[in-house]
Amino acid sequence: MDPQLALALSPLMVLGGLLLLLAGIDLTRRPNTEIWGGSRIPWAIWLLVIPIGPITYLWFGRRIGQNRTEGP
Repeated sequence: MDPQLALALSPLMVLGGLLLLLAGIDLTRRPNTEIWGGSRIPWAIWLLVIPIGPITYLWFGRRIGQNRTEGP
């Protein structure tokens, strides 16, 4: 790979890695009732196999605000 091309693409690669990390952390910490489909395994596979997997999980895979109890 051309060094200039690698340098130009490096911010996108870092952003993709950060999105994957964020989605993975969110997926492991969120209860199954707040995950679309109710199962982590398909979403984990989706995150690792599909290049836009983290974006689709963060946009569509989470059920924010549902089944949550109010804090103190």
